[in-house]
Amino acid sequence: MMVSAWLIVLSIETVDNIRNFDRVQEVPHEGPMCDLLWSDPDDRCGWGISPRGAGYTFGTKGGKRI
Repeated sequence: MMVSAWLIVLSIETVDNIRNFDRVQEVPHEGPMCDLLWSDPDDRCGWGISPRGAGYTFGTKGGKRI
């Protein structure tokens, strides 16, 4: 299943958004912190849902876009 990169970056507009994460907590099951932690590179072209059930997979095109 292909997904848009906008799903990942929609709530992360700047590096400061990442710096401001509350890191003294369990990783949430969804949201930007979860997506950054559990997303993985893949051989596919574009974006997809991660088979592990959290985060996304992305190919080289997706990585270069961000």
